[in-house]
Amino acid sequence: MSYKFILSNKNQYQKDRNVNIDYSPVFNIQLQQKLNIFPIFNEDHQVTTPGFIIEYEKPAYESNLNYHQQLFNQKIEQIKIKNKQLLIPKPKHRVQICSVCKTKYTDYLTHTQSNQHKKLFLSSPYIKKIEKIQNDLNQQLSNYNSQSTDTEDASLLEQTNRKKIKVEISQMISNY
Repeated sequence: MSYKFILSNKNQYQKDRNVNIDYSPVFNIQLQQKLNIFPIFNEDHQVTTPGFIIEYEKPAYESNLNYHQQLFNQKIEQIKIKNKQLLIPKPKHRVQICSVCKTKYTDYLTHTQSNQHKKLFLSSPYIKKIEKIQNDLNQQLSNYNSQSTDTEDASLLEQTNRKKIKVEISQMISNY
């Protein structure tokens, strides 16, 4: 014979969960009676005791709280050790490949100073875009600075056109 129980929601986002529990009383030879094995939900349970305790095991759990506390602490220590082992970095790959040249190297600094690396780095499309943006910005700034010769006029122009320059720079970058 089995009964079906639905646990009540403790959270509005939690779904109902159906729990099938076998209800078959156990005969205790010492007490000469059948014991109820119906599990009782421990709402105010400590962290060390389980959420559901069988009725006849409840006094044993309450009398051995220290033992269960020690078991719980051992489990926590084991989990902490496993987590620390996960955080230990793994050894690096023995083969190191440059992302610019797509070649293997042993020493990164000597590789970046080589002529082949410098040529490939300067010929990459990203560097060309960055240089083009830099040249355009320098040209715009020189145009704004050449519009006024006095320092007072230049500072006024800089204050009034600061927002305009920022907008133009962001538009220019988005175009690339």
